[in-house]
Parts: sequence; structure tokens; C-alpha cells
Amino acid sequence: MEKQEQWQKVKEIVGAVLEREPDERSAFLDGACAHDGELRVEVESLLAAHADAGGLSENPWGTTVADAGVESQTIGSYHLVRRWGSAGWARCG
Repeated sequence: MEKQEQWQKVKEIVGAVLEREPDERSAFLDGACAHDGELRVEVESLLAAHADAGGLSENPWGTTVADAGVESQTIGSYHLVRRWGSAGWARCG
């Protein structure tokens, strides 16, 4: 199988696994990987990385930029006390 096809298959399986309840995942992988040990290892590696991500894909502020008028928030050891600025592009002339 070509690398691009393999990667597409891995992405599809990982996505399908994440939509299932944890107790259903192993049985699903048994069928989806159909005796392809290399595929199974790659999928399980990505699933483990996803589990260890610790919410990296979630918004750490808990609000959107539009909601930044909130008095204060804590993120880890950091404490947001006010909005300092915002970025954007302006096009002149």
C-alpha cells in the first residue's frame, strides 16, 4: 500500500475509534486493522498520543476572544488579569 493511502486509512480508523466508547475500541481495531500489525501499531500510537495530549486541542482560555472582557482567569501557573491587545490586518488604499 502506498504511503498516502496508508496515512488516509490510519486517519479514518483513528477518527472512527475516537467516536466509539472506550470499551468498544479494541474490538473495532481488531476488525479495522484486519491482521495488519503495522497498521495497528500506527493507529495505537496515534491514539496514545491523543490520550496524552492533555487537552492541547482545546481552548485553554475557556473563552473566545470576544469574551475577553472577563475579569480574570487562571491558566496553569498564569493569571490573566486584562486584555492587552489584539492582532489583525488592515489594508490601506
